Amino acid sequence: MPTIDENLPYAYAGNFYSTDIQVRTPLDTTVNGTYATLTRVKINSISNLPGGFSYSCTPSNCTLGPLSNGCLNITGNPVASQAGTYLLEINITISGKLFGIIPVTQQTKIADYKIKILPAPVANFKPDKYNVCAGQAVSFTDMSSNHPTSWLWTFPGGKPSSSTLENPVVTYDTPGDYNVTLKATSPAGVGKKTKALILHVNANPNAKLVSAVADTICTGDSSLTEAIQVTNATYQWYNKGIVIPGATKLVYYAKTGGDYAVEVTKTGSGCSALSNDKHVKAITLNAINVPSGSTQVCAPGAVTLNSNTSSSLSYTWYKNNTKIAGAASASYKANSTANYKVKIQNPKGCIDFSPSVSVTINPKPGTGIAASGPTTFCQGGQVTFSYTASPVGKSYQWLRNNTNISGATSKSFTATKQGSYKLKITNQQGCSATSQNTYVTVNCRLGEDSDYADGDMIHLSVSPNPMTDEAVIAVELSAPGNTSITLMDAMGRLVKTIADIPLDAGQHEFVINPSSLSPGIYFIKVMAGNDLRIRKIAVKK
Repeated sequence: MPTIDENLPYAYAGNFYSTDIQVRTPLDTTVNGTYATLTRVKINSISNLPGGFSYSCTPSNCTLGPLSNGCLNITGNPVASQAGTYLLEINITISGKLFGIIPVTQQTKIADYKIKILPAPVANFKPDKYNVCAGQAVSFTDMSSNHPTSWLWTFPGGKPSSSTLENPVVTYDTPGDYNVTLKATSPAGVGKKTKALILHVNANPNAKLVSAVADTICTGDSSLTEAIQVTNATYQWYNKGIVIPGATKLVYYAKTGGDYAVEVTKTGSGCSALSNDKHVKAITLNAINVPSGSTQVCAPGAVTLNSNTSSSLSYTWYKNNTKIAGAASASYKANSTANYKVKIQNPKGCIDFSPSVSVTINPKPGTGIAASGPTTFCQGGQVTFSYTASPVGKSYQWLRNNTNISGATSKSFTATKQGSYKLKITNQQGCSATSQNTYVTVNCRLGEDSDYADGDMIHLSVSPNPMTDEAVIAVELSAPGNTSITLMDAMGRLVKTIADIPLDAGQHEFVINPSSLSPGIYFIKVMAGNDLRIRKIAVKK
């Protein structure tokens, strides 16, 4: 069997028709069901051609040998009255040889070809929807018969207003009812179809905000966003284009920053519109409360607390939730045990409270010490000092002339040497305090006019001595220093502090009046730096 191109083009009424069928013969074939070597193929005729149609062959005798190419050319002038489909039958004779020596023939036909004659198109179409919202796209589908080859659409009021596409897409911005016209054209002619009021365009709702002016809020506050009310409509609020779940009322209170808009949908038509955005800025303050160091210090110390530093902020500090009068700066020195926090506020009125910080001001230990007896005695004597304050300390250190006494770390200490003694006490909280100096005098061998000296920084004289009236105490220092001048009785007890001040190097004079003193022996004691000078004086009346 020869192979033939079976795809024949349409024949349009009123237009000359010409088409070719390509033919190719094989080397071998079957004749009456038996394998044979092909010798020739003869095209005898074509049945069922439309009236006025004819064919011709190449080669002209319509005979092909094995492995040959040929052609059938079909021509004619179809008219509209011939519209329809014509099934062609190609009648052929196949000749061959069985086993290469016995001639055989077979008559057959090929009925796989058809010619379809088409009249002018009949225009028709449909939209994908008949009821739309303004601005909504409508897709039109050509449904014309007779295979048009070109189209001209007309869309009054639409965008575009016309189109030559087979299946165009159109939008309508203005509500109303619209006609659509289609002209479908082929080589056989033109078909026209107008569908009146085929499309109804609904108006979109008026989606606007009562006010779209940008707003600034404090965190925790809210900004009112309100839509203009539309009859028979539903609402959906958005933030930055994302649906806010449950936000379906006419108003919405925005509590966070963002760009808010509302979509309004008419319940009847389903048409919707989206409003412009309203920008809301949310200000978040983050009050801090940072101590400069440890929150536990010893009295009379303080803990410095620091908050945010900004010239635009105002501050209010609180102690145990009570406002501290006058505490209105970015830092506060807490000098008592309590919980402290700060409130910061910006010019907008936004506020924030910091976390509380617990401050502990530990008390210093007491410094009371007592002597077991007189602090003035002869060589070989002694006096015991004991810590008398409460509670007891955690550790103790006794000092003589401002120097730690090795091993003297108990609550009491026995002094046998002349000098200035004091005690440094450290309590359980690590706070320390030092007692006042107590001077021990070992002076039994001092003569009437002699004195005691420990160091060479001080020169001391008293005149007149003995004294019945005022006397002048002359102190000369070789170097500046804190100087203590005291009057002690014969037992070493303090009678009077004459001076306790810093003095420059040089001569200094102090006046002592014995009117309040009983007659007897006294001692003038001068301490400057680590030096000591004692002068015995007598009072007579």
